[in-house]
Amino acid sequence: PDRITCAQTHSMHGDWFKEQSRIKDWIRESQAHQAFATAIVTDALRRRSDVVVSSALHLLIDAWPSGWMKAVVGVDRVPKPAYFAFQKSLEPIRVNLRCDRWKAYGGETVEVEAWVLNDTPVDVRDYRVIATVRKAGQDYGSFEVNVDAKAVFPTYAGTIPVDVPEVCDRETFFVDAALLDAAGNVVNVE
Repeated sequence: PDRITCAQTHSMHGDWFKEQSRIKDWIRESQAHQAFATAIVTDALRRRSDVVVSSALHLLIDAWPSGWMKAVVGVDRVPKPAYFAFQKSLEPIRVNLRCDRWKAYGGETVEVEAWVLNDTPVDVRDYRVIATVRKAGQDYGSFEVNVDAKAVFPTYAGTIPVDVPEVCDRETFFVDAALLDAAGNVVNVE
């Protein structure tokens, strides 16, 4: 990527992902990071839709041959993973998890915020957010909160206290959340 005119991938990648040795790997890793960043920022804007009235994703299409490599649709008109991350972040009613921590030690309690993002013109009543702490095939804990969400407004549902299990080595844990309507139907998951 250091040979592409004006591209920042090579000079800036170290802040976000490991250096790659093949072009396909550079593309995969940079696009995965772009999708992650797009979702994080879009979710943050939606959580503050009480202040931020509207937003847009500026870099939709590549300016081939050496322009904005950050675009979410390639010059060949094929959407990149960030396009779909943006689309998923804009689902009209969804549950959103927010945490400042990406790593923790066993025995710590990490707080994860649960939000209901409602861009519809309808208030939602008697919804529930159910979250589960898990690792591959094993649940470690759960959290449930009832929530009413105003129309076209972000609603803080509560804080999920994630008690990190003691482990012998590094392990990956997940916090999954489901938003259920009053009838118990799954509306959205994250």
